[in-house]
Amino acid sequence: MRSRVFVAIAGIISILALVLSPTLSSSQEGPRKIPLQDHGFLNIRIPADWNMEVKEVSDKKIPPVLIMVPKKGAAFVLTVNVMWNPTSSKPADDAEIKRSVEEGGKAELPTSKEKDLIIRGLPGKGAKGYYIILSDKAPKPNEFEYVMKASAGVGNLVLGAIMLTHDKASKDIDFALEMLAGATQSDR
Repeated sequence: MRSRVFVAIAGIISILALVLSPTLSSSQEGPRKIPLQDHGFLNIRIPADWNMEVKEVSDKKIPPVLIMVPKKGAAFVLTVNVMWNPTSSKPADDAEIKRSVEEGGKAELPTSKEKDLIIRGLPGKGAKGYYIILSDKAPKPNEFEYVMKASAGVGNLVLGAIMLTHDKASKDIDFALEMLAGATQSDR
């Protein structure tokens, strides 16, 4: 989707990579425990063939951004924005999570091949959330052809994910959705 949204996403990813300092980098499969200032830990599991960086700003009140890429090649870029409500420790509202996915998808529809938005629930019994997958109507050479957008409620956190990929049937999309669905929040 050559829309301004894709350009904005790519710009945000680039700016985050330059402005924020990495605090954790990993390339081993297994659970990751990511510290969240005053919000415990986010626990996720990533595949062994992915690299992950956790980007934080010096102001610990701003949630981190997780950036994941394959160890080899440029098959995808996955960013996960960790968000929390600074005034409440209540779990995220399911209807609000679904609405955010729907609004994000509707903004992409004019530049996608799809005519209708299909919102799906995350797989499994873990975190509750929703996702969409859309394809670019007119991708330029070397641009990603597909976008997966998802939001998941995890404890009192909301994880907002955007995956840009070249393959709509990629196992990496499945892994990303499983990672979101299996995410947990803990005190320790």
